[in-house]
Amino acid sequence: MKQIIFFLALFIGTCSFSQDTTKARPCNQLPIAGAEKKATFDGKTEKFFSQNLPNELKKGTHSAVFKLLVDCYGLPSKPMYQSGSLTESNQKYFLDLLLTTKWKPAVDKFADVTTFVFITLEIVNGQVTVVVQ
Repeated sequence: MKQIIFFLALFIGTCSFSQDTTKARPCNQLPIAGAEKKATFDGKTEKFFSQNLPNELKKGTHSAVFKLLVDCYGLPSKPMYQSGSLTESNQKYFLDLLLTTKWKPAVDKFADVTTFVFITLEIVNGQVTVVVQ
């Protein structure tokens, strides 16, 4: 009888443990500054922003700096406009656009981590230059 109870307890414990391993690891960590490897844009940044450039920004010179949180899954969130010469409607446009981007997360001590990314846009007559820091 003791053996049956022991094996039943062992079986239940094993089933409970195996269910926990299928859950995704939590990613609610605080952003890490100075990660060993920075988060990188998954694609060509200039092409992405050039294809999605509003018509009113295709003439003249414009600039903007944005701050974006990239979590340990590479998902963007909490975009913020830091500075630049964009109108309020263009700021909102780019803030919404940044939420559609795909990223490779930053890495620190061999683990994917949450970090902030700064994105500088320089637009001269429709030609976009992007610097990701």
